[in-house]
Amino acid sequence: MDGEDVAPIVLWCHPRSLSTAFERAFVERDDDFVCYHEPFGEPYYFGEEALSSRFIADTNGHSRKALTYMQVMQEQVLKEHTAISSIDGGEIKRKRVFVKDMAQYIVLPSGTAPHMQIEEGNPTVIPKRLLAKVRHSFLLRDPHKSIPSYWRMCVGDASQATGFHFYDPNEAGYLELRTLFEYVRTLTHETPLLLTAEDLLQDPVSTMHLYYHHMGVPFVPGMLHWEAKGIPSFDSWPGFHRMEL
Repeated sequence: MDGEDVAPIVLWCHPRSLSTAFERAFVERDDDFVCYHEPFGEPYYFGEEALSSRFIADTNGHSRKALTYMQVMQEQVLKEHTAISSIDGGEIKRKRVFVKDMAQYIVLPSGTAPHMQIEEGNPTVIPKRLLAKVRHSFLLRDPHKSIPSYWRMCVGDASQATGFHFYDPNEAGYLELRTLFEYVRTLTHETPLLLTAEDLLQDPVSTMHLYYHHMGVPFVPGMLHWEAKGIPSFDSWPGFHRMEL
């Protein structure tokens, strides 16, 4: 691993941005990556530090024991994972972490959170010293496509599967994505990589080549092809990810 970038990779996005299809390509590389699917959604919706009021009246939902934001960072995102390589004669290798998550889950909705200790000038709930340990990237989709798609998940039969029984325009996520993008640029003194869902659809090979090169990861063509199957981590948000399976 000498000289190899092992920093966790995070793809920040907004709802219905085709981000889970993007993540699915990393799931295919389980020899090299440990993938976490929207882990910050747990403290955002269900934790004692919850920033969302969507499930505030759902006593059953809030009875579950949710991780805190710091626990997600320390026990998942920044945790060192190792595995025994079947290729390199049983050598122990380090697996890199890939996280796909919503920017709105960590960006303060009003710039303040009375129940949390927040750093001055930091628009997120994550200390900047921890944010600086991560390789950040961003995915954006045309709101004319993503917002109607999200609305459909919150009404009718679909809402019975997702558990999201009303549409909340505050969950569109674009403002938070922009806020986080600008903060990461200031924090790292670099402009983070920004991809669009449209580029991913039109030319997935070139788009993934670009992403992998930027993140210092060898490109593996087979990662863009997979068999339809259930992905256990996707079950945390049922009803949202049928197309990616």
